[in-house]
Amino acid sequence: MSKYRETAAMRLVLKHLRQRRLLTPYECIISRSGFQLEHPLLTKLHEAVVLQGNWAEAEHLVSFISKTEMFDTYLHGKQPHAVWKRLRGTDADGDIPLPRGGHAMCIDPQSNLIYLFGGWDGQNSLDDFWAYDIGADQWRILSHSTSGEQNAPGARSCHKMVFDTKTGSIYLLGRLADSDELKANTTPDASGESTPPNSTFCSEFYRYHTRGMDSGKWDFLSFDTAVRGTLRSFVDGYTYPQT
Repeated sequence: MSKYRETAAMRLVLKHLRQRRLLTPYECIISRSGFQLEHPLLTKLHEAVVLQGNWAEAEHLVSFISKTEMFDTYLHGKQPHAVWKRLRGTDADGDIPLPRGGHAMCIDPQSNLIYLFGGWDGQNSLDDFWAYDIGADQWRILSHSTSGEQNAPGARSCHKMVFDTKTGSIYLLGRLADSDELKANTTPDASGESTPPNSTFCSEFYRYHTRGMDSGKWDFLSFDTAVRGTLRSFVDGYTYPQT
């Protein structure tokens, strides 16, 4: 019991000295007593963060320590969880995209830009085009209405977008526009589950350039990809083969 008390007292004294930056007596006690306050890797992490401000070394140490079992006890007692943060960035005029659903977004990981196009505001389909700078927490309007631009997509929702990191191009597929009628097939299949709705929607296909001489321009690649025997796009994430 006395040994435990001595160890606990020594630990508290050393922690106090280090926190107060009284490093000379701290190091003297460590060297003369041979007492180990903590794992050597944690000592190195403390030196990198507190004494040196060496963030690159600190990240390297945390990455290395995470591969050992040193964090296991903490993680078992306090499971990590996601923390949401409301982003309140605007554009230069103080504007932000209107509330919407059924929109499409993609990310350029090299430029740290998120692109947003279209959607449904509860009454009408939208055709505005935005870019969000993650680092600056700032929106930028690329187009208030792409419907008036050459080869650009019109108002739509429930479409999909992807970003090609090699070429810097954005590809947009599919649509549900205000003029479209969605007729759900409520007939259950053999398994008792409802089959996806039938449709005659055109699977429009577009490309937007973010780099090079054509930066800011749209290409209309196909009025209906199903005509070429490829996939036909629908809404809400469904994609159907041509029948």
